[in-house]
Amino acid sequence: MSELFKRVSVAVVLIPVLILLIVLDNTIPFAVGIYLIILLGNREIISLMRQAGEPVAPAIAWLGALLVPFCFFTEFKWVFFTFILVMFIIAVFFVKLFSKDPTADTIRYVSVNIFAAVFLPLMLSFIWLLRGLPNGMYWILYLFAAIWASDTLAYLIGSKFGRHKIIPNVSYKKSLEGFIAGIIGGTGTAILFYYLLIANLSPLSFIKVIVMSADIIAAGILGDIFESMMKRNARVKDSGSLFPGHGGVLDRLDSMLFAAPVLYIYLTIWGIV
Repeated sequence: MSELFKRVSVAVVLIPVLILLIVLDNTIPFAVGIYLIILLGNREIISLMRQAGEPVAPAIAWLGALLVPFCFFTEFKWVFFTFILVMFIIAVFFVKLFSKDPTADTIRYVSVNIFAAVFLPLMLSFIWLLRGLPNGMYWILYLFAAIWASDTLAYLIGSKFGRHKIIPNVSYKKSLEGFIAGIIGGTGTAILFYYLLIANLSPLSFIKVIVMSADIIAAGILGDIFESMMKRNARVKDSGSLFPGHGGVLDRLDSMLFAAPVLYIYLTIWGIV
């Protein structure tokens, strides 16, 4: 069975399910889905960090995966998150203080565990925050359509015509040809999607649409590269094996790690709240 066939088969099953969760008026299934994705993704983060030899404490990472998303389901989102973050920093120092050797690699231990507890739960929680914006359902569809188009075109063009490797030390398969195809195709898809489904609901100037669309695609590519760096450090090909031909949750949603926050920030700055 070819790699492309596996990818298409899984996508045919997953995409309709995801679209259904996004468009449902009842947001509870969507919230449960986000929580599940964060828990599965954090499991892969823990595994990658342990394989890379980092001093990650799974209990702290799991607690973060449970508490950080919950902050954004409450009325006092950022206040609650700030409180949780401060508590985590104090707690990690406290755990290290009573370890066998409290002075060994203290800064590394604290940094690694704060990252494990907060990074992925926070970044993917922005998808939930987008759902809460006016016409949030359409903005999430816009984001996924743009990222999927970028990833698909980068993969197809890069596999077929990729000759010039851009970051072989991080990911040997990433080529300049695929990168350009992803940028152009993803940005074009985002602009088209906006004017077909969102323009009449949330009007933005053409320049803003171009800038926002290009930046979320660039952020998505950086998210993909960041995950590749983590996998290379852990010396593994995929973050997991949940989806045949696609790898794990992180392999499918790595682009969202940076793209979702960037889109949310743009929409907030431009008053789409």
